[in-house]
Amino acid sequence: MSNTKIEIEIRAEAPENIIDFLSKIGAKKLAEYLQKDKYYLLKEGFIFRIRNNKFFTIKCNVDNRDNGWYEWESEVKNVEELENILLNCGFKLFGTIEKKRQQYKYKNFEINLDDVKGLGRFIEIEIFDHDKNNGLKKIRNLMKKIGVKKIINKGYINILREKSHAKR
Repeated sequence: MSNTKIEIEIRAEAPENIIDFLSKIGAKKLAEYLQKDKYYLLKEGFIFRIRNNKFFTIKCNVDNRDNGWYEWESEVKNVEELENILLNCGFKLFGTIEKKRQQYKYKNFEINLDDVKGLGRFIEIEIFDHDKNNGLKKIRNLMKKIGVKKIINKGYINILREKSHAKR
């Protein structure tokens, strides 16, 4: 077992009554904001992201599924230079995701209600845990409590990519 905490996330279409439910269980609204994420790809299993032209994130997939990641993030002072470095090293701009996010905290969970441009409304639940399976079990139990029936085991960028391929 690794000593590294793993970001474990599950997303699903957001139920209509989700805000009322979060209020009833005592979830605290932390923030509401816009996010613009640019994704760069060189090799499957790794995601390189620039968020809001301010943060650079490297995510390494735990087991070739879209719901468990080792993650490192750092603030960036010169985004244009970073983008040039990535492109000159062979990375390709994989896509851009724009979303309006409402962020909540409930116990050890971060709950995000996302309105993703071109995709719709989603709920994303994250937890950091040393054991991926344990974290997934906790999230699935909360999703069940919320009333989510269908879980989407893909990140937004992969959902968008599949949607664009389906239109062709």
